[in-house]
Amino acid sequence: MLSVKSIKIVLFVVAILIFVGVLIVQNTGNDKKPIVKNQEVEENLEPNPWVEIVSSQAVKKDSQTGVVLVELKTGDEVKQGDILETNENGLANIYFPDGSVIRLENNTSIVIEKSSFDKKSNSLKMQIELKIGRAWSRVMQMTTSNSFWKIKTSNVVATVRGTAFAVEHFEEKSAVLVDKGKIETAAFDQETNKITEYSTIILGENQMIEITKKEIQELKIKQQKLISKEIPKQVLQEEWIQRNKTADTQLLEKIEQLKERGVQSNDMGMAVKKEIIANTKEIIQPDKNTSELAPEPKLEPIPKPAPEPTPIIEKTLIKPEPVELIKKEEIKLEVQPKGIKIIMPTTNKMLVEDDILILKAILLMSDGTRKDITKQCNWSVLGEIGVIESPGFFKAKLVASIAELGKVPGQVICSWTDFKTNEEFLSTTPIINVKAKVEFDPETRG
Repeated sequence: MLSVKSIKIVLFVVAILIFVGVLIVQNTGNDKKPIVKNQEVEENLEPNPWVEIVSSQAVKKDSQTGVVLVELKTGDEVKQGDILETNENGLANIYFPDGSVIRLENNTSIVIEKSSFDKKSNSLKMQIELKIGRAWSRVMQMTTSNSFWKIKTSNVVATVRGTAFAVEHFEEKSAVLVDKGKIETAAFDQETNKITEYSTIILGENQMIEITKKEIQELKIKQQKLISKEIPKQVLQEEWIQRNKTADTQLLEKIEQLKERGVQSNDMGMAVKKEIIANTKEIIQPDKNTSELAPEPKLEPIPKPAPEPTPIIEKTLIKPEPVELIKKEEIKLEVQPKGIKIIMPTTNKMLVEDDILILKAILLMSDGTRKDITKQCNWSVLGEIGVIESPGFFKAKLVASIAELGKVPGQVICSWTDFKTNEEFLSTTPIINVKAKVEFDPETRG
């Protein structure tokens, strides 16, 4: 039989074991809870839009100071509040989680005013302010009633739910051009920061509007709608529009292929990102490219300082760093015009009076890129064969004194000046022959 002392010892040991067991159970329970919470957080993470750099250079700026924060690379994420800009050679695409994309042309600046995506409901809310330049949107079909996609300038707002369209804004003039679907478009008064009442219209395919700040004030007074018109054929043939239409076709084909593989719409943006990055050498080997740009290898040949360095020796060691960095930047951004080429839509160089010849001027750059400068060129005619009605539009016309000759040769000339270097570039068409227009007179018959 156990003594009282032995019983107390046993009870004490049992109590200790029970206490330790309770602590273990509590700790185990506490360890599990954060894991569940972390999993929920990961599932609810909101994917951000990301950038594809088609042609360098594009940068992200500080929204408060306007200072450049970073040069963007393919795969970089952007978010609400960011300012994105392309330079004169830059082309950049911004992809959204549902596969929608907005493409920035050169010399374009935007502010991402609103960007959110709910992965569970597949709801996308996007609003961008176009400060200057051109932006082409290819919007996938919105699946929820509270989804929206808005592009605004200082004098127009375009709202869509699934379409392809472009918005451009230069100085005080804005334009909206619709390629596919329909767009609700309204005049926007920057002074009141409100949509102009009664101005809203619906644009259909191949329709456009143009609006200036002055015209907005007239709309307010007259309480009128915006006036739409058909997009001119020559505008539809412009290089930047054709390039974006081709890119839309390629994107839709890619998305259809991903759907066939079982990719859901709320994962489409990430799947598109993986496809594009997989085909981008710059992203496949980021470490290698980074090491090539680092200044340290250039500093290796610099002689080591003497055992007892003097201030003069210290200066010679410090000086090469900024010089080397400046050289790298100059080499990186040094893209110069090489020449101009006039493109004719036909090889037929024989025209009849009143014929219209649509020409395009292309600026050839040293890095192989091209830029449409039709509107920036100075057009003229060599020989009395016709007139330039507007940039790139030649109308064949002969004066009476030389029409009797039957056929008159001449050329169309385009000149452009690089304002950075004051260098002038010139291009001419092949020889164009213009024939007099013969009017049929029934009285002279027979």
